[in-house]
Amino acid sequence: MSERAKMRALMNPRYWHIVLCGISVLGILTFMDYYFIKDTGELPELKDIWLIALLVPILCGAFVTIYAKGAPLSKRVIGAALCGSLTGLLHGAIPAVIFSGALIGFGEIAVNAIWWTFILTIFSTIGSILTELILPEPECR
Repeated sequence: MSERAKMRALMNPRYWHIVLCGISVLGILTFMDYYFIKDTGELPELKDIWLIALLVPILCGAFVTIYAKGAPLSKRVIGAALCGSLTGLLHGAIPAVIFSGALIGFGEIAVNAIWWTFILTIFSTIGSILTELILPEPECR
């Protein structure tokens, strides 16, 4: 990690990609909700989509970390957590706006938003940290 830190010190930090990661995750989850509501008439529960709820935010955190370039470790992890939390809040509100024809009450939407915010924040952060630990050391030139 020390070699990676030295290389990152030479690069300019990037943060704009965090928005793109958030939009991508939001699109995937909204697409999944659309088809689940279309088939069943209700929002999916976490037990129905646990694999997607686990993998998508972990990949989001990994991409936030990888594409942050010269950003310090703390800002990469915070960026992944913010991306996850804001995406979770938006994903909780989207069913109310897009799928208003479905029988979804405000209480269900609020609980859904809280759970998605929690899950996306935790797993995006875990994805960011795991990426830092798993990436191989760069070759010195």
